[in-house]
Amino acid sequence: MKKKIILTVLIALLTVCILGLITACDEPEPSSTEGLTFTLINNDLEYEVSGYTGSSTDVYIPSTHNDKPVTSIGSYAFFDCDLLTSVVIGDSVTSIGESAFCYCNMLTSVVIGNNVTSIGERSFKDCHRLVEVVNKSPNLTVTKGDPLNNGCVGYYALSVYNSDSGITKSQLIKDRGFIVYSNDREKVLVAYNGTKTALTLPSYITKINQRALSNSSTLTSVEIGRNVTDIGESAFSECRSLLSVKIGRNVKNIGDYAFVFCEKLISIEIPDSVTSLDYSVFNACTSLTNITVGSNNSAYKSIDGNLYSKDGKTLIKYALGKKTETFVVPNEVITLGDMAFSSCAFLTNVVIGDNVESIGYGTFYSCDLLRNVLIGDSVESIGDKAFEYCKLLTNVVIGESVKSIGNFAFRKCELLTSVEIPDSVIEIGVYAFEDCDSLTIYCEAESQPSGWSSSWNSSNRPVNWSSKG
Repeated sequence: MKKKIILTVLIALLTVCILGLITACDEPEPSSTEGLTFTLINNDLEYEVSGYTGSSTDVYIPSTHNDKPVTSIGSYAFFDCDLLTSVVIGDSVTSIGESAFCYCNMLTSVVIGNNVTSIGERSFKDCHRLVEVVNKSPNLTVTKGDPLNNGCVGYYALSVYNSDSGITKSQLIKDRGFIVYSNDREKVLVAYNGTKTALTLPSYITKINQRALSNSSTLTSVEIGRNVTDIGESAFSECRSLLSVKIGRNVKNIGDYAFVFCEKLISIEIPDSVTSLDYSVFNACTSLTNITVGSNNSAYKSIDGNLYSKDGKTLIKYALGKKTETFVVPNEVITLGDMAFSSCAFLTNVVIGDNVESIGYGTFYSCDLLRNVLIGDSVESIGDKAFEYCKLLTNVVIGESVKSIGNFAFRKCELLTSVEIPDSVIEIGVYAFEDCDSLTIYCEAESQPSGWSSSWNSSNRPVNWSSKG
């Protein structure tokens, strides 16, 4: 009797499972997202998605429309669609056109249907937040970090799932406008599409991904939690309304261009924990008047609100918003870092002391009011673009120890009237004095040294050899 009861129960359970599978297989396809534009193609037998005018951030592209298959996504169909955060592509679609999702800056995930055979060039170009790609198609292999194939769809991905690797549950979570990539090791902030202008990041976040909060026109303040260890490349770039940032005490790395073009940022404190910080982090922060550093930081220090290496030998970043007209480089400085003064709008005079040995790439690039520069006798190299676009620069004295002048070093210094090049200079790069329309050049050398580029004086300004001017 017991055996019959057990058998009856097993049969009932099996029946329920089978019916459940049948029901699952027969589940209707999700509804097409409102706002998709469909265009008939191939003798009106098929549809192509040719545009999107909807307001939903999550888009589903159906397999059929008006009882006809949807087989392609047209070129530029979603081009520069900033509101789009996720896309699921139906299984009847076979092709994704050129630049179809190009510049979709908020797109974080895409599911590619199982019949897609081609993805056009630049289809996902500059989708910097596209961190999760699910590729159901056996016709394609998407590779994480690949900038060339399949329309760059995998270039910025943190996870890629191809048809042969098994499709897993999405690792993206949405929390109060924050879009976070979550796995066993880390919780990465990918984007924010909420409405708040003053943000306190969730305490569980461990990393801020590249460009996660970039290009926000409304963000005014950010507080970064204690669990964050990395701020990614360009994470806050072009947040032009950002006034203040509080960096968590465990941040170790601040990526390239992290705060570039944060034009209203006035001050920032770098905690003791930061050991890696690129020269470009505060480029074009033209209101920045004070950079402070924790007293126990092992890599950096602040002097008068400017950023230096801990030993004081490298000036990394001058606070561009300072309204000081004259700056004298401290005696302990040996290197003026790349882009250290770039875009400074107030400096008119700079005195480079006798201990400085090198002027870096773009150190004074586009310093609009800079007029006079005295380069000490210890300087041996002037980097590429060092004084490019210093349009009011009229007077430069080059020290007797300079050996090389880089490419474009003084290009577009339109008011520079004269420069003396000592015979210590054995290398001058291409276009070093291009478009210096008022310039007369005096050279101690009797003739052009062999190490000077043939286009060093591409604008053919007057040159006086064997002369000191």
